[in-house]
Amino acid sequence: MPNKHVHFLTFIAVLCFCRSAWGQTSEADSVKGELRSSAILRAQATLTDLHGARPVAEVPVGGDGQFEFRHILFGDYRLTIVDAAGQPIHQEWLAVHDHQQPIEVAVTVRDEPRPASGTVSVQELLHPPAKKAFKAFVAAQKFSEAGDHEKAAAQLDKAIELSPDYAAAWANLGAQQIFLKHFEQALQDLTRASEISGPTAMILSNLGYAQYMLYRYAAGTQSVREALRLDPQYVQAHYLLGAYLVLDRRTRAEGIQHLEVAAVTMQSARAELDRAGRELSQVVTHP
Repeated sequence: MPNKHVHFLTFIAVLCFCRSAWGQTSEADSVKGELRSSAILRAQATLTDLHGARPVAEVPVGGDGQFEFRHILFGDYRLTIVDAAGQPIHQEWLAVHDHQQPIEVAVTVRDEPRPASGTVSVQELLHPPAKKAFKAFVAAQKFSEAGDHEKAAAQLDKAIELSPDYAAAWANLGAQQIFLKHFEQALQDLTRASEISGPTAMILSNLGYAQYMLYRYAAGTQSVREALRLDPQYVQAHYLLGAYLVLDRRTRAEGIQHLEVAAVTMQSARAELDRAGRELSQVVTHP
């Protein structure tokens, strides 16, 4: 596949860190949700604009699992749930519109790695991050939210130096490297995160993106397909794989199928799907 076609890959890597000014005026007065878990005692819910570098809203999850965002502009967002230690335990794409339904988030804590965002692995439980490492992790989050990815990466380097088995720090460092276009380094950091926590759909999607950016198309496709094997509902993986596959007429039909899944909740996926549909309609079959 020609290198010139790589331009389509709008950065969709799934970051644990990451409000831009929306040109819309319509908003949802309330976006309610419920976290269902038998083991998570305290948690925080964050809503992040897909096109910005700062969260739109952040609210605590009540003891009953309930949380609520107020006055959210219509559009596409990423919902992130983190536990008391700041570890992401759930992420999903969320479309806020005028018929908003309550969000239901089910999280099961297990010892082994789990698909999608993942929970804490056995190795992480045996080697929890030091307090100073967690402090650096939080500092990195603030720098990332402000769009300063170099300083964010530096803080994550510090966190890893203090706690080498800090999987969330490795995963987020890989994401920062992608922002900085250091794709080779991103591969190393994401691979290390996977070694500690086990492969997750989130890590594999970021890994696949970096591989695509390095023109390693076969490896990138394999990574994203593996992400979908772990979590068939992981929307960003559907988007990434679909946007790539529609570039080739031989795989366009499959690409459209993946974009159709992502387009249910992602505005950017809907745009890609519309473009693919237009290109498909322009194909002329000669006798």
